[in-house]
Amino acid sequence: MKQLISITLFFTIMGCGSPDFPVQLKKGTASEEAIATNTNIAGNGSQLPYAGSEFQRLFALPEFEAQIAKYRAIEERYNSVRAAQGFTVSASGDLGVQNSQESDGLLSAGLTGQKSLNLQSENDLALLNIENEKKLIVLDIQNSIDKILSQVMMLSLSRENLEEIRTITTKYRRVYQENKSALTAATTTGIVSYSEDFKLRKILSSHDRLLHEAEASYALLELQSKRYSDLLSEGIGSISKEPAEVLLDRAVSENRFVELERLNLQLAVLENEKSLIEAQKKLQGTVVTRLASPVTEDDGLTAFVGLNFTMPIFDGGAKDLQIIEKERLREGVNASIRAYRGNNIDAQKQLKKMNDNIKISIAMLREEQALFNEIISDLETRLSFGGASISDLISEMLSLADLELQLIDKQRQLKQNIIDYTSVHGISCSLTNSCNGLVLERSY
Repeated sequence: MKQLISITLFFTIMGCGSPDFPVQLKKGTASEEAIATNTNIAGNGSQLPYAGSEFQRLFALPEFEAQIAKYRAIEERYNSVRAAQGFTVSASGDLGVQNSQESDGLLSAGLTGQKSLNLQSENDLALLNIENEKKLIVLDIQNSIDKILSQVMMLSLSRENLEEIRTITTKYRRVYQENKSALTAATTTGIVSYSEDFKLRKILSSHDRLLHEAEASYALLELQSKRYSDLLSEGIGSISKEPAEVLLDRAVSENRFVELERLNLQLAVLENEKSLIEAQKKLQGTVVTRLASPVTEDDGLTAFVGLNFTMPIFDGGAKDLQIIEKERLREGVNASIRAYRGNNIDAQKQLKKMNDNIKISIAMLREEQALFNEIISDLETRLSFGGASISDLISEMLSLADLELQLIDKQRQLKQNIIDYTSVHGISCSLTNSCNGLVLERSY
């Protein structure tokens, strides 16, 4: 009879690994469509950042697949670790012969359940570290979106610059064409030399070259960024209507940097890892329940319910060295934080200085522009009385075109310097007032 009990218990225990075993973490799953639209990307219902924001459509892009997959994998690891920290059951069994008289064979089975007491919060620390890994992925995704926003703004700036160059070059080519007949007549009569006409045409040729370079630059940026701009809300990357002074103020006023958050999060991870190592040096406790079948006909079922405690005594100093390692790593991260803050202050000073110099250049160009207009007005008046040459008038007009092209290039530089700064520091969103749409978790 006891042998029958042993066999029954043995096969019952061996079946405990079936999918219907009661100790199982139940959770839903996410579809691929949900991944693309940033909805329930992890099985337990948690979401990536930017849900419902103007950036969520970007998750349909292939470059986010790896980051999303990594985020989902960490979610599954979190669920796995949490499940392992609950009440777990394991089974064991022996089948064989025993060195005793009149022994027909041996069959025994056992069932053991246990759960950690979490005396040193070691379970909580392990889960917290996984949560921090998830937050690091969130920061990576946020940084990727910010870089995309920077590219879209550069595309918008390039388009604005191209339109201004095209307007100026078209305007002054039309001026040349309108005066070409008078210039030809003056050349034919010898009032104007052919070399002067060649110089004017050379200036127009240089304008065509500048226009071509602007078109080529825009075409390249469009190839790189249009697939992003097509997915974003209309006008989100446009800064054409924003004065450079406003953009500069937004850039230098933003004090939330992705890299600083990443470094602070790394500090938190190292501190948790250090605490976990320290916990492993202290008393550990486990609730244990155990049921064993009889080994022989003379034995009965045995059961045990109680607590199991372990206390490390000597490990050769391994744990202490691991703690020192974490402390050294923390010192390095703290140094990186100080260096980043210092570099950011220097970058802001350089940005302001460059923009101040460009503003001075713009003011000087505007003064020259006013003088050009005075000279052109005087030449037009004198020309009507035959006191000036048509080539002088056209030459001054085309020189004014050169100056206006320089002026719009300086204005472009103002905004490009600001975009470059924000792109390096991961705060491009500040220029479009969209940084709040990039934040999901700020609990660290």
